[in-house]
Amino acid sequence: MTEANTCKVIVVDDDAGVRDSLDALLSAKGYACLLYANAEGFLKANDPEDPAIILMDYSLGTESGLDAIKSVRAQGDVRPIIMITAHGDIELAVDAMKAGATDFIEKPWDRNALFEAIDRATKQAQTAADRANGRRRALEALESFTPRERDVFDQLITGASNKLVARTLDLSPRTVEFYRANVLEKAGVASVAELVRLAFMARGANL
Repeated sequence: MTEANTCKVIVVDDDAGVRDSLDALLSAKGYACLLYANAEGFLKANDPEDPAIILMDYSLGTESGLDAIKSVRAQGDVRPIIMITAHGDIELAVDAMKAGATDFIEKPWDRNALFEAIDRATKQAQTAADRANGRRRALEALESFTPRERDVFDQLITGASNKLVARTLDLSPRTVEFYRANVLEKAGVASVAELVRLAFMARGANL
């Protein structure tokens, strides 16, 4: 019995035969598959925090695979995307990578090459999901701040001391210390260094 893989594969291709072929191949390897015939349906249902690999066809009718990849990245989705196409060339591969693809496979694909690409992507997918979860938690923490707490947070992550924050915001040092304690508690961290990391996570960076 084939062992199930925890990471699913999302196939976006307007060719039903390709979708069915990939579904059969990947299911035999223990991957759960989600199949979409167009970019619109995929983008509407897309969840960047769900550990998955995305196989994106280049030609998708009303929206090209390149445009779909750009839309995915614009959603803050950092999961691995493998572009598949019947018209592969170096220029297209470069364009795909610039758009945000992490790999590139030509049709008709070599089965071994396909699974090697998916194996590479599998290792990236959980890391991507962890980053997305971290970014969500960071954004939730920032959204929980009051306007004044956000002012103090913005100053603290620049490396400003409590005294400098107090002068900049026209507050007393004791008041700044009060807001600083609230910010640390709401963010669930113990130091300003961790606040800086939280700020970068909220922006989608990976420190």
